Amino acid sequence: MEGSYWLVKVLSCSFQVEKDTVHATDEFEKGWTVVEAQYYSLEQESPRGYRLLPEKKRYIVVNHMVRLKGIAFERTKRAHNGLFVLSDEWAAAI
Repeated sequence: MEGSYWLVKVLSCSFQVEKDTVHATDEFEKGWTVVEAQYYSLEQESPRGYRLLPEKKRYIVVNHMVRLKGIAFERTKRAHNGLFVLSDEWAAAI
């Protein structure tokens, strides 16, 4: 994890937890709205290059999320070694 924010890839529609649950060491109370997600790990700082962590699917409480409409990774030469690279514009905005 990195700094004051983390990027995740949302893998499911939101759903309510049906009973008090522990998932991957996180506790969720009945009625909370969550999504299943995978975290990205920051692998390089300039340009900001991320790698999707395949083995770590987690539940994220929707109230703890900020969704950024239109955020996208670059498909350029800067996106090498399998990294997903944020554009300079998006890196500055976040």
